[in-house]
This record gives sequence, C-alpha cells and structure tokens, in this order.
Amino acid sequence: MLALEPAMDALFERLVPGFAKACRGASDEQIAALEALAQRPLPRFYRWFLSRVGVDMGPLEMRSLDFSVDRVKWCYASRLVKADGRLLLVAYATDPASPFHLYYDLERPARDDALLVKRHEFGKRLIGHFETLQEMLVWGLFSTERVTESPRWCAGIIADEEGEVVAKLAPVMERLGFTQPIVTGPYCGIFEREGVTLITEAELGDPPLRHGFELGGPDTTTLRHILGAMADQAALRVKVDEWTPPLAP
Repeated sequence: MLALEPAMDALFERLVPGFAKACRGASDEQIAALEALAQRPLPRFYRWFLSRVGVDMGPLEMRSLDFSVDRVKWCYASRLVKADGRLLLVAYATDPASPFHLYYDLERPARDDALLVKRHEFGKRLIGHFETLQEMLVWGLFSTERVTESPRWCAGIIADEEGEVVAKLAPVMERLGFTQPIVTGPYCGIFEREGVTLITEAELGDPPLRHGFELGGPDTTTLRHILGAMADQAALRVKVDEWTPPLAP
C-alpha cells in the first residue's frame, strides 16, 4: 500500500492537474503552531493537507470556507474560538448567511484523520459533517471534477434497512470494474472506473440508512446498467431524482 502522503499527492494531482504548483503549503513552524492549539498531535492527513495547501489552496479554494493557517490562528487569537483540547477549528465560514465553521473532533480519530463536525458561529450544538476531512475533500473533488463534468449524470437516494450501503456496494462495484481511490467508512462511498464515477454520502448517524448519490458517465445506457446492478446485485433500494441533461420525454 502506498504511504498516505505520496498517495494523496498523486490522487489530487490526477483530479486537479497542476495542483502542486498552484497551491502553497504551510511551514513546519506554522503547522507546529496549530498543533499547540490542538494540545495534541494533529491527524496525519491534516498535516499532509496543511503542508500542501495550508497557506493557499489555489484551485481547491472553497467559496465560503477559509482553511488557511493564518485564518485559523487569527480566530484563536481573536478569541472567536477557545482551545479546549478536543475541538480544533479547521475552516472558518466566510458567508454570514451560513456561519457554520468546521472543526475536528480530535477524540474521534479515523483512518489517519478525525471526525469533521460543524457548529454555528453563535451556537453550541455540534453537527456531524463527514467522518473525515479526507472524505469531505475527495468526495467534493470527485463531484465537481468527475461526476458533474460527465456527458450524462444522475442523482438520487440509495437506501438499505441494515445501514450497509457502502459495504453492499463495494463487491458489486468491484465486479463492474470500479476501484475505490481512498478507504472510506460507512457514511461515504467513492467508486471510479474509466469514464464513470459513483459517489455516495450519508448524514452521520447510527446506522446510515440512506445515502444520497451522484453517478456520472458517458451515456444513459451505461448509467442505467450500473443502477440496475446496484439494485439487483447489492439488494439496495435505488431511486433516481434527477438526470442531467434531463431525459427526453
């Protein structure tokens, strides 16, 4: 198995060609400053993330979230956020209409990473977002750079009464020639093969009974074949809510 760092470098470069040259990473000193705020070692994936894009995310920049080291440090220095040894601010929400900042729950580690939660600027309730920051970023890139760039794509719901959508999908997708670019948990699925991508995502809960999905590929026939296999071979309930472009009447 490839080490995390070169594997992530290769994956992000494949999804966003020129990624490494277009971004600017944080220094060891800047990363150490965040580790001091966390009051414990940073997740390995987060260290990789900071070392590659901690100063400037380049083409990965998100419209309403600021992941930069300087912004995170500013929030703590301004006492907008208090260091508590459990939660670590990861991204500051810049849209005042939806001020939900992203945090790590460092007491919930997973796969060299940690649980990602969000909280309203003036609230206390934590809302589960993704099981890991890695899942959030990779899922988002496959959505924007693969699925929605496909000639034909669809979106809908996959349901399973046992809450095992990803576990049941995996062997079926493998038989169809798909691979998984990263290891995910039960709340997120990412599957790809040449010209076709399937991504799923569920609200964090126990168990995840419903996943939203996006499936992109070359044509309707190919996508319908895959949808049929998901329903029949994986014994899942699959409902398509929209096609892009819309199907002919």
